[in-house]
Amino acid sequence: MIKLIISDMDGCLLNDKKEIPHDMYEIIDALAEKQIAFAIASGRQVENIQEKFTPYVDSMYFLGENGSIVKHGKKTIYESILVPEDVKLLVETIRSMEGVYPIVCGSSGAYYDSEVPIVYDKAKFFYANLFKVDDILQVTENISKIAIVDTINPETNIYPKLQPYADRFQIACSGDVWVDINNLGENKGRAVAQLQNILGVSREETMVFGDFLNDLAMMEQADYSYAMINGHPQLKETARYITELDNNHEGVTHTIKKYLK
Repeated sequence: MIKLIISDMDGCLLNDKKEIPHDMYEIIDALAEKQIAFAIASGRQVENIQEKFTPYVDSMYFLGENGSIVKHGKKTIYESILVPEDVKLLVETIRSMEGVYPIVCGSSGAYYDSEVPIVYDKAKFFYANLFKVDDILQVTENISKIAIVDTINPETNIYPKLQPYADRFQIACSGDVWVDINNLGENKGRAVAQLQNILGVSREETMVFGDFLNDLAMMEQADYSYAMINGHPQLKETARYITELDNNHEGVTHTIKKYLK
C-alpha cells in the first residue's frame, strides 16, 4: 500500500503554462482520506512551490532547492548550507565562463546580479522571493544552492566544465537552461529518504514522479517510480514505470487516480 507520493513540479505536475492539474485539490483531499502523505520535490524555492498549494500548505511536505531545504508547511525540517568560501569559488568560476549567469539561493530569497534579461525572465517562474543586487557575493544570509542560467546549452556547455568540482559538490542539470549546485550528496533522493525516515515509510510504500535529470536520485528511492512520458530519455530508462499521459494532459494526477481506484 502506498503511504507517500512525491512529485516534481516543472515538466511533471505543472503543464507548460505552469498550471497545476484541474483536479489537484481533489486528489490531495482523496489522499488525505486514505492517510497518504503528499509532497513536492523541486529545484524551485519552497515559498514559490507553496504559492500553488495555498489551502494545503500546512498539511504538505516541500522538498525545495533540489532537496537542500525540506519543510512541513512553514516549519523547516532540514537545511543544507554551502560554505561561504565555496560559494565565492563557484560564483567566480561561473562568472569566468561564456553564456552562464549564477543565482544564489538563500534562506530568505534568491539573488541575481546579471543585467541580461533572460536571467530574470527564467528565474521569476521559480523564485517567489527574487531580488536584484549589485553583487551576489555580498549576500550575507545562508546559501543552500547556486542555480545557473545557461543561455547556450546546460548539458553541453556549463555542466561538463563543472565536472572538475564533481567530487566536492552535487551538480545536476535541472531544466532547459538550468544547472544546480548543492553540497555533495544533497539531492532529491536524499531528501526523499529523510522524509521516509520521518514518516516511517519504506521504498515499497512510496510513489514518485519526475521528468528531468535532477529527478534521477529520487527514482531510486521508490518502488513506484514514474518518469513522465515527456521526460528525459535517461530518466525513462531509470524509472520502473512511465506515465500514460504527459504533463500537459495531467499525467501525474491521472496516474494517482488510477491507483486510488
